[in-house]
Amino acid sequence: MGYIKSDKVYVYLPGRIPCGGVELAHQLVDRLRNRGKEAFVVYGEDVRKGQSGSVMDCYNMYDIKTTIQIEDNPKNVLVLPETAYGLAKTYTQIQIACWWMSVDNFVQHELHYHQYQWDEKKKIYQNVRKWIHVRVYHLPIKAFDILDYLRKQQHRVIHMCQSKYACEYIKSQGLQKYYPLSDFINLELLPKQPIDMSKKENVVLYNPKKGLKYTEMVIKHLPQYSFVALQGMNRKELNDCFDKAKLYIDFGSFPGKDRLPREAVMHDCCILTGKNGASAYYEDVPISDRYKFDTIEKNIPDIVDMIHNVMRNYGSLIFDFEEYKSVVRSEIEVFYSEIENIFF
Repeated sequence: MGYIKSDKVYVYLPGRIPCGGVELAHQLVDRLRNRGKEAFVVYGEDVRKGQSGSVMDCYNMYDIKTTIQIEDNPKNVLVLPETAYGLAKTYTQIQIACWWMSVDNFVQHELHYHQYQWDEKKKIYQNVRKWIHVRVYHLPIKAFDILDYLRKQQHRVIHMCQSKYACEYIKSQGLQKYYPLSDFINLELLPKQPIDMSKKENVVLYNPKKGLKYTEMVIKHLPQYSFVALQGMNRKELNDCFDKAKLYIDFGSFPGKDRLPREAVMHDCCILTGKNGASAYYEDVPISDRYKFDTIEKNIPDIVDMIHNVMRNYGSLIFDFEEYKSVVRSEIEVFYSEIENIFF
Protein backbone atom coordinates (compact mmCIF):
# COMPACT_ATOMS: atom_id res chain seq x y z
CA MET A 1 0.00 0.00 0.00
CA GLY A 2 1.31 3.47 -0.90
CA TYR A 3 2.16 6.02 1.76
CA ILE A 4 -0.01 8.60 0.01
CA LYS A 5 -3.24 8.12 -1.90
CA SER A 6 -4.10 10.56 -4.63
CA ASP A 7 -6.22 11.05 -7.73
CA LYS A 8 -3.74 13.44 -9.35
CA VAL A 9 -0.05 14.17 -8.84
CA TYR A 10 1.43 17.57 -9.65
CA VAL A 11 5.22 17.88 -9.73
CA TYR A 12 6.23 21.53 -9.46
CA LEU A 13 9.37 22.98 -11.07
CA PRO A 14 10.23 26.65 -10.45
CA GLY A 15 11.97 27.14 -13.81
CA ARG A 16 12.85 25.61 -17.15
CA ILE A 17 16.62 25.25 -16.78
CA PRO A 18 17.84 21.70 -17.61
CA CYS A 19 19.72 20.07 -14.72
CA GLY A 20 19.78 16.80 -12.81
CA GLY A 21 16.92 17.66 -10.45
CA VAL A 22 14.69 18.89 -13.27
CA GLU A 23 15.26 15.73 -15.28
CA LEU A 24 14.56 13.65 -12.18
CA ALA A 25 11.19 15.35 -11.77
CA HIS A 26 10.32 14.49 -15.38
CA GLN A 27 11.41 10.89 -14.75
CA LEU A 28 9.01 10.69 -11.81
CA VAL A 29 6.08 11.99 -13.85
CA ASP A 30 6.98 9.67 -16.72
CA ARG A 31 6.95 6.63 -14.43
CA LEU A 32 3.70 7.64 -12.73
CA ARG A 33 1.96 8.10 -16.10
CA ASN A 34 3.32 4.79 -17.38
CA ARG A 35 1.78 3.16 -14.32
CA GLY A 36 -1.60 4.74 -15.06
CA LYS A 37 -1.47 7.62 -12.60
CA GLU A 38 -2.77 11.04 -13.69
CA ALA A 39 0.41 13.07 -13.24
CA PHE A 40 1.60 16.46 -14.48
CA VAL A 41 4.65 18.68 -14.56
CA VAL A 42 3.86 22.21 -13.41
CA TYR A 43 6.41 24.75 -14.65
CA GLY A 44 6.41 27.70 -12.25
CA GLU A 45 7.39 29.96 -15.12
CA ASP A 46 4.17 28.99 -16.94
CA VAL A 47 2.09 29.57 -13.81
CA ARG A 48 3.49 33.08 -13.48
CA LYS A 49 2.67 33.78 -17.15
CA GLY A 50 -0.79 32.26 -16.78
CA GLN A 51 -0.25 30.03 -19.81
CA SER A 52 0.76 26.38 -20.00
CA GLY A 53 3.72 25.73 -22.30
CA SER A 54 5.14 22.69 -24.00
CA VAL A 55 7.49 20.15 -22.44
CA MET A 56 11.16 21.13 -22.53
CA ASP A 57 12.70 19.76 -25.73
CA CYS A 58 15.46 17.86 -23.94
CA TYR A 59 12.84 15.79 -22.08
CA ASN A 60 10.66 14.86 -25.03
CA MET A 61 11.67 11.23 -24.59
CA TYR A 62 9.49 11.08 -21.47
CA ASP A 63 5.70 10.75 -21.32
CA ILE A 64 4.90 14.17 -19.88
CA LYS A 65 1.78 16.29 -19.64
CA THR A 66 1.93 19.87 -18.33
CA THR A 67 -0.64 22.03 -16.55
CA ILE A 68 -0.89 25.29 -14.65
CA GLN A 69 -4.12 24.34 -12.90
CA ILE A 70 -3.47 22.68 -9.53
CA GLU A 71 -6.67 21.35 -7.99
CA ASP A 72 -6.22 22.18 -4.32
CA ASN A 73 -8.07 19.37 -2.60
CA PRO A 74 -7.06 16.53 -0.25
CA LYS A 75 -7.47 13.88 -2.95
CA ASN A 76 -4.45 15.22 -4.87
CA VAL A 77 -0.76 15.61 -4.08
CA LEU A 78 1.68 18.39 -4.93
CA VAL A 79 5.36 17.38 -5.12
CA LEU A 80 7.66 20.30 -4.30
CA PRO A 81 11.44 20.67 -4.70
CA GLU A 82 13.42 22.06 -1.76
CA THR A 83 13.39 25.65 -3.06
CA ALA A 84 9.59 25.77 -3.34
CA TYR A 85 8.33 24.45 0.00
CA GLY A 86 6.72 27.84 0.63
CA LEU A 87 3.98 26.89 -1.84
CA ALA A 88 2.58 24.64 0.88
CA LYS A 89 1.22 27.88 2.37
CA THR A 90 -0.50 28.76 -0.91
CA TYR A 91 -2.14 25.38 -1.54
CA THR A 92 -3.65 24.64 1.85
CA GLN A 93 -5.81 21.56 1.19
CA ILE A 94 -3.77 19.38 -1.16
CA GLN A 95 -1.36 16.76 0.16
CA ILE A 96 2.24 17.97 0.05
CA ALA A 97 5.26 15.81 -0.79
CA CYS A 98 8.53 17.62 -0.06
CA TRP A 99 11.23 16.10 -2.25
CA TRP A 100 14.64 16.64 -0.66
CA MET A 101 16.89 16.29 -3.69
CA SER A 102 19.37 18.71 -2.12
CA VAL A 103 19.64 19.59 1.56
CA ASP A 104 22.16 22.35 0.89
CA ASN A 105 19.98 24.06 -1.72
CA PHE A 106 17.19 24.30 0.85
CA VAL A 107 19.52 25.79 3.45
CA GLN A 108 21.02 28.30 1.02
CA HIS A 109 17.59 29.27 -0.34
CA GLU A 110 16.16 29.89 3.12
CA LEU A 111 19.20 31.86 4.25
CA HIS A 112 18.94 34.06 1.15
CA TYR A 113 15.20 34.51 1.68
CA HIS A 114 15.69 35.60 5.28
CA GLN A 115 18.82 37.66 4.70
CA TYR A 116 16.96 40.99 4.70
CA GLN A 117 14.46 42.45 7.14
CA TRP A 118 12.31 45.55 6.63
CA ASP A 119 13.13 48.40 9.03
CA GLU A 120 9.92 50.41 9.31
CA LYS A 121 11.62 53.45 10.86
CA LYS A 122 14.34 53.72 8.23
CA LYS A 123 12.09 52.49 5.38
CA ILE A 124 14.87 50.21 4.11
CA TYR A 125 15.75 46.54 4.05
CA GLN A 126 18.60 45.74 6.43
CA ASN A 127 20.92 42.78 6.15
CA VAL A 128 20.28 40.70 9.26
CA ARG A 129 22.07 37.49 8.37
CA LYS A 130 24.79 36.52 10.81
CA TRP A 131 27.81 35.32 8.90
CA ILE A 132 28.90 32.44 11.09
CA HIS A 133 30.23 29.04 10.07
CA VAL A 134 27.73 26.40 11.13
CA ARG A 135 26.80 22.89 10.16
CA VAL A 136 23.50 22.76 8.31
CA TYR A 137 21.89 21.10 11.32
CA HIS A 138 22.52 24.24 13.43
CA LEU A 139 20.09 26.74 12.01
CA PRO A 140 20.12 30.54 12.48
CA ILE A 141 17.39 31.74 14.83
CA LYS A 142 14.07 32.49 13.07
CA ALA A 143 15.56 31.71 9.68
CA PHE A 144 13.56 28.62 8.84
CA ASP A 145 9.90 29.42 9.51
CA ILE A 146 8.87 27.10 6.64
CA LEU A 147 10.08 24.15 8.74
CA ASP A 148 7.81 25.26 11.57
CA TYR A 149 4.91 25.39 9.13
CA LEU A 150 5.69 21.92 7.76
CA ARG A 151 5.81 20.53 11.30
CA LYS A 152 2.36 21.94 12.00
CA GLN A 153 1.04 20.50 8.72
CA GLN A 154 2.34 16.97 9.19
CA HIS A 155 -1.16 15.56 8.78
CA ARG A 156 -0.91 16.36 5.03
CA VAL A 157 2.85 16.47 4.47
CA ILE A 158 5.31 13.70 3.69
CA HIS A 159 9.01 13.98 2.91
CA MET A 160 10.87 12.10 0.18
CA CYS A 161 14.65 11.72 0.54
CA GLN A 162 17.07 11.45 -2.38
CA SER A 163 19.87 10.54 0.06
CA LYS A 164 20.63 9.18 3.51
CA TYR A 165 22.04 12.65 4.23
CA ALA A 166 18.58 14.11 3.57
CA CYS A 167 16.91 11.53 5.83
CA GLU A 168 19.23 12.43 8.69
CA TYR A 169 18.61 16.13 8.18
CA ILE A 170 14.83 15.64 8.18
CA LYS A 171 15.04 13.64 11.40
CA SER A 172 17.17 16.36 13.01
CA GLN A 173 14.43 18.91 12.28
CA GLY A 174 11.68 16.91 13.96
CA LEU A 175 9.87 16.21 10.69
CA GLN A 176 7.95 12.96 10.36
CA LYS A 177 6.82 10.62 7.58
CA TYR A 178 9.94 10.51 5.43
CA TYR A 179 10.60 7.88 2.79
CA PRO A 180 13.35 7.21 0.25
CA LEU A 181 12.86 8.42 -3.30
CA SER A 182 16.27 8.53 -4.92
CA ASP A 183 17.17 8.84 -8.61
CA PHE A 184 19.20 7.22 -11.37
CA ILE A 185 21.85 8.60 -13.70
CA ASN A 186 21.13 9.31 -17.35
CA LEU A 187 21.46 6.04 -19.21
CA GLU A 188 23.23 7.83 -22.08
CA LEU A 189 26.24 8.20 -19.81
CA LEU A 190 26.61 4.49 -19.14
CA PRO A 191 29.31 2.75 -21.20
CA LYS A 192 27.99 1.03 -24.31
CA GLN A 193 30.74 -1.62 -24.07
CA PRO A 194 33.31 -2.77 -21.46
CA ILE A 195 36.02 -0.20 -20.72
CA ASP A 196 39.47 -1.07 -22.08
CA MET A 197 41.48 -0.55 -18.91
CA SER A 198 44.76 -0.80 -20.82
CA LYS A 199 43.91 2.54 -22.41
CA LYS A 200 43.53 4.34 -19.11
CA GLU A 201 45.95 7.23 -18.61
CA ASN A 202 47.31 9.16 -15.63
CA VAL A 203 44.42 11.57 -15.84
CA VAL A 204 42.48 12.94 -12.85
CA LEU A 205 39.02 14.44 -13.34
CA TYR A 206 37.37 17.00 -11.07
CA ASN A 207 34.33 19.25 -10.86
CA PRO A 208 35.53 22.88 -10.83
CA LYS A 209 32.18 24.08 -9.46
CA LYS A 210 32.73 22.42 -6.09
CA GLY A 211 35.57 22.59 -3.56
CA LEU A 212 37.87 24.22 -6.10
CA LYS A 213 40.13 25.99 -3.63
CA TYR A 214 40.91 22.74 -1.81
CA THR A 215 41.27 20.81 -5.06
CA GLU A 216 43.76 23.36 -6.35
CA MET A 217 45.83 22.89 -3.18
CA VAL A 218 46.03 19.19 -4.03
CA ILE A 219 46.77 19.75 -7.72
CA LYS A 220 49.82 21.93 -7.11
CA HIS A 221 51.57 18.95 -5.47
CA LEU A 222 51.06 16.72 -8.53
CA PRO A 223 52.42 18.43 -11.66
CA GLN A 224 53.28 15.06 -13.22
CA TYR A 225 49.60 14.18 -13.74
CA SER A 226 46.97 15.66 -16.04
CA PHE A 227 44.01 17.22 -14.21
CA VAL A 228 40.89 17.84 -16.30
CA ALA A 229 37.98 20.04 -15.20
CA LEU A 230 34.62 18.61 -16.21
CA GLN A 231 32.89 21.65 -17.63
CA GLY A 232 31.59 22.85 -20.99
CA MET A 233 31.43 19.33 -22.44
CA ASN A 234 28.79 17.52 -24.44
CA ARG A 235 27.84 13.91 -23.73
CA LYS A 236 30.45 12.39 -26.02
CA GLU A 237 33.26 14.57 -24.69
CA LEU A 238 32.30 13.74 -21.12
CA ASN A 239 32.22 10.01 -21.86
CA ASP A 240 35.62 10.21 -23.57
CA CYS A 241 37.09 11.88 -20.49
CA PHE A 242 35.66 9.22 -18.19
CA ASP A 243 36.97 6.44 -20.43
CA LYS A 244 40.49 7.87 -20.42
CA ALA A 245 40.87 8.80 -16.73
CA LYS A 246 41.97 6.60 -13.86
CA LEU A 247 40.54 8.81 -11.12
CA TYR A 248 37.75 11.24 -10.27
CA ILE A 249 38.17 13.50 -7.21
CA ASP A 250 35.52 15.62 -5.50
CA PHE A 251 36.29 17.53 -2.31
CA GLY A 252 33.29 19.86 -2.49
CA SER A 253 29.84 19.76 -0.97
CA PHE A 254 27.57 16.79 -1.62
CA PRO A 255 24.02 18.19 -1.24
CA GLY A 256 22.72 14.76 -2.23
CA LYS A 257 23.90 11.69 -4.12
CA ASP A 258 25.80 13.60 -6.78
CA ARG A 259 25.78 12.34 -10.36
CA LEU A 260 29.34 12.95 -11.58
CA PRO A 261 31.01 10.42 -9.25
CA ARG A 262 28.42 7.82 -10.19
CA GLU A 263 28.96 8.47 -13.87
CA ALA A 264 32.74 8.29 -13.35
CA VAL A 265 32.69 5.00 -11.46
CA MET A 266 30.59 3.39 -14.20
CA HIS A 267 33.43 4.22 -16.60
CA ASP A 268 35.91 2.47 -14.27
CA CYS A 269 37.33 5.56 -12.61
CA CYS A 270 38.52 5.26 -9.03
CA ILE A 271 36.87 7.80 -6.71
CA LEU A 272 38.25 10.08 -3.97
CA THR A 273 35.90 12.39 -2.04
CA GLY A 274 35.72 14.57 1.00
CA LYS A 275 33.34 13.93 3.88
CA ASN A 276 30.92 16.75 3.19
CA GLY A 277 27.18 16.25 3.25
CA ALA A 278 26.11 13.06 1.51
CA SER A 279 29.69 11.97 0.80
CA ALA A 280 30.09 11.26 4.53
CA TYR A 281 27.49 8.48 4.29
CA TYR A 282 28.34 5.06 2.90
CA GLU A 283 24.73 4.67 1.80
CA ASP A 284 25.12 7.66 -0.53
CA VAL A 285 28.72 7.15 -1.69
CA PRO A 286 29.44 3.44 -1.09
CA ILE A 287 33.23 3.43 -1.17
CA SER A 288 35.75 2.54 1.54
CA ASP A 289 36.69 5.20 4.08
CA ARG A 290 40.26 4.96 2.85
CA TYR A 291 39.07 6.88 -0.21
CA LYS A 292 37.29 9.61 1.80
CA PHE A 293 39.08 12.50 3.52
CA ASP A 294 38.17 15.36 5.79
CA THR A 295 38.91 18.44 3.71
CA ILE A 296 41.46 20.03 6.01
CA GLU A 297 44.94 21.18 5.05
CA LYS A 298 46.79 18.59 7.13
CA ASN A 299 45.17 15.79 5.06
CA ILE A 300 46.57 17.02 1.74
CA PRO A 301 49.77 14.87 1.97
CA ASP A 302 47.60 11.77 2.53
CA ILE A 303 45.43 12.67 -0.46
CA VAL A 304 48.51 13.21 -2.62
CA ASP A 305 49.85 9.80 -1.53
CA MET A 306 46.54 8.14 -2.40
CA ILE A 307 46.50 9.73 -5.85
CA HIS A 308 50.03 8.42 -6.43
CA ASN A 309 48.82 5.01 -5.28
CA VAL A 310 45.87 5.02 -7.70
CA MET A 311 48.04 6.07 -10.64
CA ARG A 312 50.59 3.32 -9.94
CA ASN A 313 48.22 0.55 -8.90
CA TYR A 314 45.05 1.35 -10.81
CA GLY A 315 44.71 -2.19 -12.18
CA SER A 316 44.19 -3.66 -8.71
CA LEU A 317 42.55 -0.74 -6.88
CA ILE A 318 39.74 -0.34 -9.40
CA PHE A 319 38.15 -3.51 -8.03
CA ASP A 320 37.58 -1.68 -4.71
CA PHE A 321 34.75 0.17 -6.47
CA GLU A 322 32.68 -2.82 -7.61
CA GLU A 323 30.12 -2.24 -4.86
CA TYR A 324 29.59 1.35 -6.00
CA LYS A 325 29.12 0.18 -9.58
CA SER A 326 26.63 -2.45 -8.48
CA VAL A 327 24.60 0.15 -6.58
CA VAL A 328 24.53 2.49 -9.60
CA ARG A 329 23.45 -0.35 -11.92
CA SER A 330 20.44 -1.07 -9.72
CA GLU A 331 19.32 2.55 -9.31
CA ILE A 332 16.51 2.56 -11.84
CA GLU A 333 14.91 -0.57 -10.35
CA VAL A 334 15.24 0.90 -6.85
CA PHE A 335 13.73 4.20 -8.02
CA TYR A 336 10.72 2.43 -9.53
CA SER A 337 10.26 0.35 -6.39
CA GLU A 338 10.33 3.48 -4.21
CA ILE A 339 7.70 5.09 -6.43
CA GLU A 340 5.48 2.04 -5.94
CA ASN A 341 5.90 2.24 -2.16
CA ILE A 342 4.92 5.90 -2.04
CA PHE A 343 2.26 6.39 -4.72
CA PHE A 344 0.56 3.00 -5.25
